[in-house]
Amino acid sequence: MRKLLALAVIGLCGGPSPSGTDGGAAGGSSVGGGSVAAGGSASAGGTGGSTAGGAAGGSVAPLITPSAYCAAYTTAQCDAEQRCGSLAAAQRASCLATRNLQCAAELTKLDAGAWRFDDVVAKRCLDGFAAQADAGYCSTVTFCDPWRPAGGVGAPCSFLECTEGTYCQPNTLGCRTCQPLKRPGEACDMFNSCGFGAFCPFTQPADDAGVRRCVPRIAEGAPCQTAFECVDGGFCVTPFDGGVARCSVPSPGVPCRFPEHCGSGRFCKDAVIDYQGLLVNAGTCQPRIALGQACTNQQEDDGCIEGTCLSGQCRVVRFTQPIGAECDENENCVGGAYCAERANAFPDGGTRARRGTCRARLGVDAGCSDTIFDFEPCQTGLSCSREFCQPLGREGDQCLAGCQSELVCGVTCVARAQRGQPCDVMIAGCSLELACVRAPGATTGVCGDRFALGTECRNDSECASSLCANLPDAGHACAPCR
Repeated sequence: MRKLLALAVIGLCGGPSPSGTDGGAAGGSSVGGGSVAAGGSASAGGTGGSTAGGAAGGSVAPLITPSAYCAAYTTAQCDAEQRCGSLAAAQRASCLATRNLQCAAELTKLDAGAWRFDDVVAKRCLDGFAAQADAGYCSTVTFCDPWRPAGGVGAPCSFLECTEGTYCQPNTLGCRTCQPLKRPGEACDMFNSCGFGAFCPFTQPADDAGVRRCVPRIAEGAPCQTAFECVDGGFCVTPFDGGVARCSVPSPGVPCRFPEHCGSGRFCKDAVIDYQGLLVNAGTCQPRIALGQACTNQQEDDGCIEGTCLSGQCRVVRFTQPIGAECDENENCVGGAYCAERANAFPDGGTRARRGTCRARLGVDAGCSDTIFDFEPCQTGLSCSREFCQPLGREGDQCLAGCQSELVCGVTCVARAQRGQPCDVMIAGCSLELACVRAPGATTGVCGDRFALGTECRNDSECASSLCANLPDAGHACAPCR
């Protein structure tokens, strides 16, 4: 069973790389209506993908251009929502407009040099949507991340766009740009703002007038509060028997509680944690297991480099396990099924390495439990609400079980207003590419274009620039990020 224990963070002082550059962008998207990480350039051709390069310094045509990916991904999301019963045909135009708006923000970052587009990942994502449709599989969550950090000093950022040696720093307007990492002794303002073997303390030093400054990282074995304080590659680990947390550098064979204690390329084999997050049995750090090699189900992380441990072997399995077969996640099962009974720690104190079983999704009024152990157990168009599978609310319905995509839950499910229609910001407001144009202090108005630079505003969503900035002499106005 891989990564199912909800309480895995208890007793662990840890976090991401202090430089803030590890991994790709937080490009998770939701087939049920979450944010889109779609890539592209505003120009027709787009910018280079991960296939760039070749013999004699030449280049290879990308598998898909950023702009083409953005258009295809937007359509694929709305297609999936309609197919899976979470989007009504009447709301499709709103779905496309919302996703296109979100894509446009990523296109702008790409053109500004903040992102590098990975065409291989983008193509894999689109292929994944096609595979789901072919298998009749539905989920409210699908993750696509075709972005890689490319932002040098001065590039716009949200958090993960900055390249090695820089971090994402907000300015007085609320915009963020990539700035050079600070050196030991320099003033710092964020947890990831220091480099060169230093970190930014979470507490203000008593002898420095309240100014935080970059200080050297803590050596292995020294007391710590977070992983950001420890030498590169170290973790802040609380001893199994309690006591003071200390910096620990992962190595093979050392005792562990969670996979995070073991570092890259290893997992915590045979660790057992109870329902309250307390250690029952310490594991040991072991090398991860290659695809096709023998494995054993673990309580949390099976240790496979790819896929998960099914039938004693590390395998990548998508949409093929029949009802009654072993599974670790919903995607293992055929369309119309979910991975049930994955719980691995129980209120009565019982613990075990628990594998799930593919079961048919539940119909209307069936009893359900939508947790990380039984995720999305209901049939398409239904939601597990108050322990029963209930239809998602359509426009005008009471939203007892939530609303279909692009609808907002008030007392009833309400559609966002379109251009020229009356709007009420206290209920649903306007389609996300528009603003509710209203008098000062009013909550109602008419939907129109987002505001131009210099226009008085109340929040970021009203501005075409997506920034409603504080003015020096009080008030707010739409401003560019700079």
